[in-house]
Amino acid sequence: MPMTDGVVGGKPHVLIVDDMADVVELTGMLLRSCGYTVSTARTGAEALEVLERDPIQVAVIDLGLPDVDGSQVAMRIKQHDSWAHIRTIAVTGDAGADAVRDPASTGFDAHVVKPFSGADLMATIDRIFRGR
Repeated sequence: MPMTDGVVGGKPHVLIVDDMADVVELTGMLLRSCGYTVSTARTGAEALEVLERDPIQVAVIDLGLPDVDGSQVAMRIKQHDSWAHIRTIAVTGDAGADAVRDPASTGFDAHVVKPFSGADLMATIDRIFRGR
């Protein structure tokens, strides 16, 4: 799938994967208010279902999901022929996590550490989506 599929107004379609409802809701509201199309999932299994259904370009994945480690979701994305184009961002509260020290080794293209600002998240999304 080309990187432009599902892009609205130059903004990528973003999947937010986090088990905390308030994080999903607030992050989704922020991104939507800035023109992003947003899909959400609360578990790794739900994320895979969304990926089958929606034209995602960027996945923002919490490492501490209830059913699997977020890096397992990122690796599945990178290994799936139809999803390999998707850019992945690790979200963690642990600044020393492997996904922070070496994102590529855990299937991620970038990371943000909680608590993060909306501006930081959007800058990270735009940087990896545009290849900067």
